[in-house]
Amino acid sequence: MYPLASFTEIPVGSIQTESPWNLQPFIIPAPSKDLCASITTLGLIRPPIVIISGKKDYILLTGRHRLMAFRDSFPDKSAIPVLLLQENNSQETILHFLLTDKIHSEYFSPMEKAYFFQYCLECMSVKTAAQKFLPLMNEKVQPHIITRLISLCNLEPEVQQSIHSGQINPKLGLELLSFSQTDRKTLHTLFKQLEFGGGKQKRLLTLCRDLSGRQQTTITTLLAGKEYNDILNHPEMNIPQQGASLLTLLHKQLYPQSNRAEEDFNRRVKRMELAPTCSVKHSQAFERDEVRLQVTFATLSHLEKQLATIKEIQKAVD
Repeated sequence: MYPLASFTEIPVGSIQTESPWNLQPFIIPAPSKDLCASITTLGLIRPPIVIISGKKDYILLTGRHRLMAFRDSFPDKSAIPVLLLQENNSQETILHFLLTDKIHSEYFSPMEKAYFFQYCLECMSVKTAAQKFLPLMNEKVQPHIITRLISLCNLEPEVQQSIHSGQINPKLGLELLSFSQTDRKTLHTLFKQLEFGGGKQKRLLTLCRDLSGRQQTTITTLLAGKEYNDILNHPEMNIPQQGASLLTLLHKQLYPQSNRAEEDFNRRVKRMELAPTCSVKHSQAFERDEVRLQVTFATLSHLEKQLATIKEIQKAVD
């Protein structure tokens, strides 16, 4: 055991939950039902870590949910088991305890890592933080990893919470930083409203950015247009249909020439009255004039029976 830490019991009410080491300042903490059930049945397997602050007060370092779950599960208990750190511990030592506890928790989110490194830079350089702590996270010793993570702390709390919960990829979060606060809020609201995953989030962001740039307007103003509102408030469309329609409309607005070519192509193919087993595909973005005819056969035997006809068609094409 570390010489400046010890397991003990302290009064539950003496712990200050407003901690300067909070890795989740972007959410209102609430313990899960599973955690409460576990603590009720088994007690505190991993007690919170606290730091002495004066003779009778303690600052919570980590274990906020465990503390709250303990209070909910045992309202009559006046004392709680903790790992107690002495106040003469260095800030670097405290950071080691904080990181070790998070590494052994179920999930160490990108946002929690961002706030961890933000605290690190209060007492050391980014290079030192990278050397000391990134290997413990199974990351390469590259200071820019820390710089990028800390940038996420500049996002709004609701966006940070979505990154923490895995609803938004950290890379997309970094891209959102290039937009205004208003546009970030608009995009984030649509991500949640339309239940978009990573790929569709990226596509929506890219289409909105490019189209608003071409029209020299903001994304918020762009999406306030009637055509977009009609889709988002359509009484008969379900959420996937609204999402698909919105992306289609944005694409048409951004690439009108390509869409006209697509519509003309589909009309001409429709006039051919091909069987359902046949389909015609054009090259990507109509980069070439060639087209591809695809014919589906029920079995290999069916294909063999039509082989002579296919070879005649090959000759005509060649």
